[in-house]
Amino acid sequence: MLKEYLYTCLILGLVYSNTYALPNGTLCMDCTERNRECTIQQTGYSVIKQTDNSLRKIRRGLLYVPVANCLPMGMQINATTFEALCVWSPKLGCQVMIHKFRKMQMFCNDCIPPFEPLNDGVTRCPCHGFRLIDSGSGDLHSGPLKFLIAFHLVQRLMLE
Repeated sequence: MLKEYLYTCLILGLVYSNTYALPNGTLCMDCTERNRECTIQQTGYSVIKQTDNSLRKIRRGLLYVPVANCLPMGMQINATTFEALCVWSPKLGCQVMIHKFRKMQMFCNDCIPPFEPLNDGVTRCPCHGFRLIDSGSGDLHSGPLKFLIAFHLVQRLMLE
């Protein structure tokens, strides 16, 4: 039974891992969440080439989408070798494309300001009207924390 289970998991894992494997080996990261913070007014891209300090493994578990979600209609990328691309357009926003077989770790923040780029010479997406999305209420409710600390202290005193 265990053998069949492992075999099924292996087959499903191979199918899942090849879902995003395109013929040219390019993956598109889903930066939709960050794009709500960035308004783009022009179309373009920036090539990120590998440097000695950029050798990091690609993070597994990131959400990848079809490359068509990253490339604006009619855009031609004239880069034959690249680690990653920052691609932007008014319709699609800022996206990150990585080469599947490279070992560079990229995040949406590497292409979208105000964060620092991964390495020198990288042109980030030209965001206009950049704003951080407010999150949380701004209020700190410490009542439950005080209760948990008091409970922990009482419990430790009772055990001694």
